[in-house]
Amino acid sequence: MIKKTEQGLRFIESLAEWGGERPVSLEKLHQVSKILSNPQNKIKTIHIGGTNGKGSTSAAFANVLILSGYSVGLNISPHLYKVNERIQINGRQVDDQILGDFAYEIKQVAEKEKIELSHHEALTLIAFLIFAEAKLDYGVIEVGLGGRLDASNIIKRPDLSIITMIDLDHTHILGKTKEAIAYEKAFIIKELSKAIVGPVSESVKNVIVERNKSLTSPSELYFYGDDFYCKDIEYNKNDDQFKFTIKSSKFNDLNLLTGLKGEHQLFNMSLVAYGCLLLGLDQKKIKEGIYSVNWPCRLERFNFAEHNIIFDSAHNLSGIDSLISYLKLKDITDFTLIFGAIKTKNWSEMLLRFKGLVKEVLILEPDSKMKVEGDQIADFLSSNDIKFSNFRGDYHNVIGYISSLPNASKIIATGSIYMIGKLRELIKQRYEMV
Repeated sequence: MIKKTEQGLRFIESLAEWGGERPVSLEKLHQVSKILSNPQNKIKTIHIGGTNGKGSTSAAFANVLILSGYSVGLNISPHLYKVNERIQINGRQVDDQILGDFAYEIKQVAEKEKIELSHHEALTLIAFLIFAEAKLDYGVIEVGLGGRLDASNIIKRPDLSIITMIDLDHTHILGKTKEAIAYEKAFIIKELSKAIVGPVSESVKNVIVERNKSLTSPSELYFYGDDFYCKDIEYNKNDDQFKFTIKSSKFNDLNLLTGLKGEHQLFNMSLVAYGCLLLGLDQKKIKEGIYSVNWPCRLERFNFAEHNIIFDSAHNLSGIDSLISYLKLKDITDFTLIFGAIKTKNWSEMLLRFKGLVKEVLILEPDSKMKVEGDQIADFLSSNDIKFSNFRGDYHNVIGYISSLPNASKIIATGSIYMIGKLRELIKQRYEMV
């Protein structure tokens, strides 16, 4: 590995995530991107925000575009196990050399201009630079946090913006109400473009409409429930799949089958389908892309060592509610829960949602400076009469413990995305996962 690559990779590793502890603006990002000739505006983009569902929606949209014959970049946040996952081209994450070399370019500019970047900000700039240099047809860009001040929002004019849904999360940064959060997220809607919004309340809808009206040339704005919706929903419990139809006044009915689990994915996939129709993509490719998309740790099921485990990236209350809805749909109760969290989440309320459903909780800390200490979670579970074992940061001991459980035990791993990503990778290395 050449010296430039090594320096770039070390630069990425040296950067800290932003947790709301200091003021943030897009000015410094615009400054760096201008020096780099504004790579974010050199390709067509699909910009996807929302409280939950951003990752699944982004992955499915990228999959449809790839199957339609386009070259496609995908930029997601956060990653599960390895930072390379955040930047993908045609379904494959970039290798260390590409990541390091382009990181080195960002490093050079940032140091020359004396600009301090966060981990997410640098990686977003790196993604834009890689996609532009590769001359890709499309970049599917997932918002990291919020919208108005997120690094991805330096995009001047996306071809399509999507807001999946609005709920309470990151309230210490984005605001205490859904309306305040909607205001932040609505800033990904830009002039002379198209925008789609998932199921939201009337008050949230009004915030988004008013923000769009404030633009000199408002975007074409479409809402789930008004302009399109799901109907004729059928659930096959054996195949664990939903069949449904997208109905709208603008297009003919589109019958879909999704390979992603959980009823909440119907709404995410309807946004993908309607967005693809707005872009004029072939209906056959839309169906194929939505059915074949694979997105790790979204109700992802594995059998390993005679055990059943579900990995799900439910890292806030809305995500936990969707997970529990799925578990009830599948009649899954009396399970072992592997749980870890970071301090910015309402982790205590997340755990209370499982009371009466869970047999025991295995506490496992994520590798993060923002982690909630296992002892703190243990104290909470003890005071609420929930059985637990505290493994702190010992992943291998957790794997050993669940391996010793009776055959066909039901195990759910959720909470911190970083925790479930690392646990999943270690289990993959130790077992053949089917």
